[in-house]
This record gives sequence, C-alpha cells and structure tokens, in this order.
Amino acid sequence: MKLSEWRKKQKMTQVELAEKLGCTKGHLSGVERGAIQAGRKMILNIIEVTGGKVGFKDLT
Repeated sequence: MKLSEWRKKQKMTQVELAEKLGCTKGHLSGVERGAIQAGRKMILNIIEVTGGKVGFKDLT
C-alpha cells in the first residue's frame, strides 16, 4: 500500500504524519510523490508507524 493511501485511510493529514515520523510536511510530501527518496531511518519509522502496512517496496 502506498504511504499516501495509508495516511488517507487513517484520516491523517500530512502534517500529523510528518510529526509522527519526525520530518517536515514538505519532506513527507516529496516522499509520497516519489520526488524524494526516503532514507533508512525514515523507512524504518514509516514501517513502525504504519504497523508494517507500508514497507520498503512501497516506497521505491
């Protein structure tokens, strides 16, 4: 599942998810669009926050 799809299913804004991930809204937006590649730490945070619903393969 794509990160943006998961976020929307949770009725979460980019600002809310960015706070949970420890990044800015702009950085999260770039990751969701594929314009920015998530680093190792962010990937691990995404997996943790989403309970594994979004993984490495969903971000590449």
